[in-house]
Amino acid sequence: MASADRCYHMLTLRGKREVSLSADQVYDCLLDFFTNHPLMRKKRVEIMSLSKPSHIIMDVTPPRLWITGRVKVNILPKNGKSEIELIFDFRRFYFTWWLVHALLTAIFLIPTRFLILAATLLGFPLGFVGGDAEKKDFMDRIDGFLREVELLVGAGLDYKEAVVRIMESLPAGRKGAVYEKPERLYERLLELHTTFYGGGKTVLENRISSLTKRGLSREEAIARLARDLGING
Repeated sequence: MASADRCYHMLTLRGKREVSLSADQVYDCLLDFFTNHPLMRKKRVEIMSLSKPSHIIMDVTPPRLWITGRVKVNILPKNGKSEIELIFDFRRFYFTWWLVHALLTAIFLIPTRFLILAATLLGFPLGFVGGDAEKKDFMDRIDGFLREVELLVGAGLDYKEAVVRIMESLPAGRKGAVYEKPERLYERLLELHTTFYGGGKTVLENRISSLTKRGLSREEAIARLARDLGING
């Protein structure tokens, strides 16, 4: 049993975040996000188990992995805030990737047994690249959404009203990721910074400048900020 637990731990990816919302608020916000946000529909999220306010378990079939994995969200109260732990179980993807890689290697690529073994063993860790990329994308989406909720709550809105406003701000009729022109994204960022951050355009331009100094174009910096704040998919 102990070895099975160690294997499970090794083959799952984990991420943690802390937010300044109560466990009940985080639970309600994330449940709404997972069930109603177009980005989650694109990932084909299906809720499998709920226990308010401690956990949400769901199946996810992201396009980049093409095989269903399981994500468990644990929500823990912590000093008036909440800690969110996400556990990504993509073992079915890893083993399918490894099997396909091994078969293709044996059939088409490598003529000797030694090289077949070496290439097969190499193929398994390569599968983790896709899983890790999906975990990062998932965490980024949650971060952006909850960050915007926190900003709106800090400005005086009830957290449920904040979620409604965020959802209503999404362009209608989009089933996949939400894409907008840089000019429109900039307007929405400016409105957010003027209303909730203080400093308005000055603060926004400073944030854009800090990203362009890292090598991003202005359009890429605007898209990055919008994505981080849950504005753009």
